[in-house]
Amino acid sequence: ASFIEGEDFIYFNLALANKMGDRFGLGVNAQWFVEGSYFFTARPHYQISKRLSAIAEYELRFGSIQPYISYPDEGGQSFASVGLTFHISDNFVADLLAGGLITSPQRLGLESFYQIQGGLSYRLKWRD
Repeated sequence: ASFIEGEDFIYFNLALANKMGDRFGLGVNAQWFVEGSYFFTARPHYQISKRLSAIAEYELRFGSIQPYISYPDEGGQSFASVGLTFHISDNFVADLLAGGLITSPQRLGLESFYQIQGGLSYRLKWRD
């Protein structure tokens, strides 16, 4: 669940990650929101050190999260972000990303659209 300005909405997330070499990896997400929208995310990362990684994120959004924002049906909206992840421990990670809308913000009735994302996550380490 997520919370924005005192309101909340529920979503389901399927996250997959794969290491593609000593320092490179790729994560993908598929999110479905109860309100009817869905997002797809690709997230390559490069490991700078044992605890710090640089990440880039591409996200494609369809549908709406009412009353916050509605995405036109034709082609959805594309977002791109860059940032860092920091492994506080083997299972606990902090993320910070900044980015914005790639496709025309005028399609959403906006002059521009930028976002800053931060998060904490607990990840199960089920294999070495």
